[in-house]
Amino acid sequence: MLLAERTVSDALGNSFALSSEDFKIVSLCPSVTESIFAIGADDRLSACSRFCRFPKEAADKPKVGGFFDPDFEKIAALKPEFVVIPDTANAVLVNRLRSMGIKIFFLNKEGLANIAANLRLLGVLMNRSDNAETAARKIENAISANASNPFVLKRVFLMFDKMAAGRTSFAGEALEAAGFENCAAEDSSWPVPNPEFIISANPQILILEKKASDSEDALLARYRKDGVWRATDAVKNSRIYFIDSDLISIPGPRMADAIAELARIGFEANKQARP
Repeated sequence: MLLAERTVSDALGNSFALSSEDFKIVSLCPSVTESIFAIGADDRLSACSRFCRFPKEAADKPKVGGFFDPDFEKIAALKPEFVVIPDTANAVLVNRLRSMGIKIFFLNKEGLANIAANLRLLGVLMNRSDNAETAARKIENAISANASNPFVLKRVFLMFDKMAAGRTSFAGEALEAAGFENCAAEDSSWPVPNPEFIISANPQILILEKKASDSEDALLARYRKDGVWRATDAVKNSRIYFIDSDLISIPGPRMADAIAELARIGFEANKQARP
C-alpha cells in the first residue's frame, strides 16, 4: 500500500523513511517478539529466534537461529525491511547485517523503564501507536501501583540458579517495583553471592526462578540442606517462593504480570509472618 512517506527513528536516533506499510521485520529476541505481538503487529513479523516461545503463536513463525548465532542466510532470504534488536554491543551481528544491506532498528537496552519506551518505539514503527500506548501504560501502572507496598518483611534474594538478580538488572528493578528491598550487590546485574555476603544480607524472603523442568521439592531441598542458605531467616522460616522462569526472565510486556506476581508473594510472605 503506497502512502505519503513518513519518517521513523529508532532508540539511537537513526532515521528511516517509509513509504509503505507492507514491510516485514525479523526479531532475534524473545522480548522484542512478545512486544510485537502485544501491540498487534505480529502480521509484520516474518521470523523470530528459536527462543521465542510466547505467545504460543510465536511458535508458528519461521525461526532464524538466536541472537548470538543467527542464520544470516535465512534472514537475507526473507528480505525484511528491518531486523529489530535492542541496542547491543554484539558488533559481529550488527556489522554482518549491515554488510548484507539489512537495516537495523534499535530498541533501548535492557531495563524495566525501557520496556514501555520500546513498546512506544515499536508502535510508531509499525503504525500501532494506540495499541503500544495501552501496553506501555500497563507496565507503568504496575510499577506505580506496587512500589509503595507496605511490607514489613522486604529483604529479598531473587535467585536464578546460582545467580541473583542484581539491582541494576531488569529483574532486580522488578523486585524494587514490587516493593521489596533487593539484597543483591549493586555493582553487578547478575552477581553470584558468596557465603559471607548471603549470611550478612540475611534475606527474609527467598524467591526462586522455576523453569518448567524444575521440581519445586528438589529446589526446596537444595536450599534447606545448604549450610549457608539454611542459616538465613528466609529458609529458617520457610519463606521460599517460586516464580515462573518465562514470566521473570524476559524483559518484555509480561513484566507487568511479573511485578504483580512478586507483589502477591510479598503479601503472602508478610501475611504468614503476622502473629
